[in-house]
Amino acid sequence: MAIISVFPLVIAIILSTIYLSVKPQSHLIQQFFGTVLISQIFNFDLLPMSMCGTLGSLSSISLNMIPMMYMQDVIDTKDVSGINLPLSIVSVVNYWIWFSYAAIMRDPFMTVS
Repeated sequence: MAIISVFPLVIAIILSTIYLSVKPQSHLIQQFFGTVLISQIFNFDLLPMSMCGTLGSLSSISLNMIPMMYMQDVIDTKDVSGINLPLSIVSVVNYWIWFSYAAIMRDPFMTVS
């Protein structure tokens, strides 16, 4: 479970660092470090586990909903250049694996997210 969580975290940190180095706008850097500080709340057992599971599920759902905001532009312009097909395919496979695991384990937080 830790490997599955840490590997995407490392990739996200690398991609965020590259993004912030290419486009170094102060408000983006402030948002990035603000998010890092808020995420540290979960490392020190300041919140109950059920709250962490709920917040993790909500953030996972919102992470998948953000690209949907751009679907109207894709439909209107019929330009799919903004959609990364390999990333989309791997994400769908990953979501199905996690959903199957959560359904087998009967874990409501993982099933919803």
